[in-house]
Amino acid sequence: QVLKITYHTIHSDTIQDREVEPMAIYLTSNKWLLIAHCRLRNEIREFRLDRILKLFNTNEVFKEQNFSFEEYIAKISENC
Repeated sequence: QVLKITYHTIHSDTIQDREVEPMAIYLTSNKWLLIAHCRLRNEIREFRLDRILKLFNTNEVFKEQNFSFEEYIAKISENC
């Protein structure tokens, strides 16, 4: 289901409301991350859970995307 989050962005130090379609949650470097399709940016983004200030379930069901966690991790590992 679509989540509405209030998120404190790390790079611009701003607070924004976002609607996201969650796909996975994982732990890396002692930080929990949410991988989700961000409707504002219209792309898959990562959101640190400790930077989500508010979270609301909209109860809106989104169309499932073709997403593979393993492929996603392999892709971001290549870019590092």
